[in-house]
Amino acid sequence: AAHRCSMADQQKPTPATPGQPIPPTPQNTPAAENPLNHLADAPLADLLKKRLSGLVGKPSGLKEDLTEEESRRLRALYKLHGQYSEFHTQYMAELLALQEKYQRMYEPLFAKRAQIVNGEHEPAEEECIPSETPAKPAEAGKPVPRGIPKFWLSALQNFDTCSEQIKEHDEPALEFLTNIVSTPVAGEPESFKLDFHFAPNPFFTNTVLSKTFHVMQQAGDTVSHVEGTEIDWKEGKDLTKKTIKKKKGKKVKTMTKPRDSFFSFFADPDTLMEQMEPTGEEEEDEMAFNQLQENFELHLYLGRFISQTLIPNALIWHTGEALREEGDEEDEEDDEDDDEDEEDEEAEEEDEDEEDEKPKGKGKPAKKAGKHHDDEEDDEDDDEEEDEKPKGKGKPAKDESFVPTSGAAKPAAAEIPANCKQQ
Repeated sequence: AAHRCSMADQQKPTPATPGQPIPPTPQNTPAAENPLNHLADAPLADLLKKRLSGLVGKPSGLKEDLTEEESRRLRALYKLHGQYSEFHTQYMAELLALQEKYQRMYEPLFAKRAQIVNGEHEPAEEECIPSETPAKPAEAGKPVPRGIPKFWLSALQNFDTCSEQIKEHDEPALEFLTNIVSTPVAGEPESFKLDFHFAPNPFFTNTVLSKTFHVMQQAGDTVSHVEGTEIDWKEGKDLTKKTIKKKKGKKVKTMTKPRDSFFSFFADPDTLMEQMEPTGEEEEDEMAFNQLQENFELHLYLGRFISQTLIPNALIWHTGEALREEGDEEDEEDDEDDDEDEEDEEAEEEDEDEEDEKPKGKGKPAKKAGKHHDDEEDDEDDDEEEDEKPKGKGKPAKDESFVPTSGAAKPAAAEIPANCKQQ
């Protein structure tokens, strides 16, 4: 009866807290709502579907064969978890409201910054902090540039991870970057959209390149969906591709191959998956998929850095002050490590000194000087025993040591005490 009761308990659906949505799980997610189904029939999408499709709709196995007591305890934990979910939902709603409140306060400041950077507003002295260093006079006959040239390019390049993504051929295009704006996605506290604004330039016709990260609240850093921008490159100006000419005999063949570029950041993941062609080798296809996944994770990391750190602090990243602040923190950590290393070295030296004070050698300690006479008598007795042993060829007795020479064997040496052997 107890078994039947426990089975009935585990078959009952977990009651939902009023007003609280049930988080998606493999058990309550129909196959039709599988998030992978939004992907086009890209070649490498099949590989991902094969990996994860088996998880949808399968029982977890955690509730099987529970006793009545175990079932009751588990249901009690579900109730506590429901109460936590209520509080957490309230917290996230209040946090989102707070973020939206301050975002509205930040926006006028960032808009004024953009005007100064792009030369649309010339600040008066009362709008500035007191000058710490005297400014150098303008050179006669040399025009003064408007705004602050290369403001965003230098800010991006001063962050190592961004700098690694910005290639030399990207820099001329990024000089036309006029502003970067981050906007939260409505109803998704962890999601955000980045807009890169560009002045008219010889590379592409877009005035804004966007990237939106939809981050699942329940899964932390898991990106449920990413939206990119298709860049309208002008003829021959695509920075994400390179043209190679190969000569075969009298014919010249022109080939286009992809190349590393910061502007790959804006690519739509679904489009990239569609463009990747399977090789027919499962291992190679899996490696290609893993590389694509690593790029997505890197883009999320870059996106979060730009949204949360670079945009609010663009000035000190442009001037390099942010690097000095990071360097100071690293120096403090290095000093702490050095102190720990010195303490370890002192402890090792103390241990070595203690070892030096201990008597060397293994085995029994040496006899006291008062027994020196007895030792001499023992040595004489040993010599007499050696003289009594027969000399000649042949194998020595088991207790004797045998040292072969060119001719007759030497007499076996006296048995050496264990402590002498060790020395």
